[in-house]
Amino acid sequence: MREAGAEFARFIVAGVVNTAVGFGVFWILNQIFGVYIALANAGGYAVALVVAYALNRYFVFQTRVPRANSGAAFLICFAVAFGINQLVLLSLAYTTDWHPVLIQLIAMASYTVIFFLLNRFMVFRAADGVARAGP
Repeated sequence: MREAGAEFARFIVAGVVNTAVGFGVFWILNQIFGVYIALANAGGYAVALVVAYALNRYFVFQTRVPRANSGAAFLICFAVAFGINQLVLLSLAYTTDWHPVLIQLIAMASYTVIFFLLNRFMVFRAADGVARAGP
């Protein structure tokens, strides 16, 4: 139980760093360069994806899962979470007149919850299905 709490705390720290990177890229693309909301969102997530994998593998879950296996699973789970993120983002963009930044924040929340659960139980898990800290 103690390890789960420490893991969650690391996830929060990594999430803040990764969110700042992804949101920063989104904001620059959308607000400064006028890039369409979905493309700016994709750009932010593309940059943040590299940061997220490194933080989740080495800092949050401290996994021993072989790199090729965790990398492939990470990309698949990212695609699922990102697809849901885009559905939320575009649904709100086309059905509301809310500011793109508010829409992005809501879409990010859906992505965050889904991606953590997928990483925890599918990508960086031990043989018994639970992620474990390693040296």
